[in-house]
Amino acid sequence: MSTAPTLHVPPLVPGPALQYELEQFLYAEAALLDEHRLEAWLGLFTPDARYRVPVRTNRVTREATREALESQDASAHFDDDLRGLSLRVARLTSGLAWSEYPLGRTRRLVSNVQVRALDAPGEVEVRSCFLLYRTRQEHAVDLFAGLRQDVLRRADAPGAWRIAHRTVLLEQTVILAGNLSVFF
Repeated sequence: MSTAPTLHVPPLVPGPALQYELEQFLYAEAALLDEHRLEAWLGLFTPDARYRVPVRTNRVTREATREALESQDASAHFDDDLRGLSLRVARLTSGLAWSEYPLGRTRRLVSNVQVRALDAPGEVEVRSCFLLYRTRQEHAVDLFAGLRQDVLRRADAPGAWRIAHRTVLLEQTVILAGNLSVFF
């Protein structure tokens, strides 16, 4: 007689009100990006923020768990602090970023939001899945899917949150898009 495997669910932050608040934060962030309000989006980050998109590698089944352990030290498409993000935003909004001329249209879907308390007061870990659709010019279409692992820190204003750390795990190991001039 075999026993069915059990699903381990990490201890989540109690209360639907906080879950809703954090989901609304993520949806508002997606709207800022889709509306190309990048300077306002930068305001969502803490001064000590880190934004990282590691390069994914294909692993044989027996080594699949190593990828997560190595992702912090692996090569990255992006590994920015707030200054690096600010420079990227300045370039994209300068009118001189040929990779975004004409400006592409994007739509972000955010789902499967999971919230977990952290030891640091006022910080939570938020995991969310995303799908990013981008179209440029007449026929260029790009699709990005992945997982975002965020550490959000409560800001001074009631209901306000800031992104202290974001790691984006793209599902693609080979990026087929012509450029990576989008934020996730």
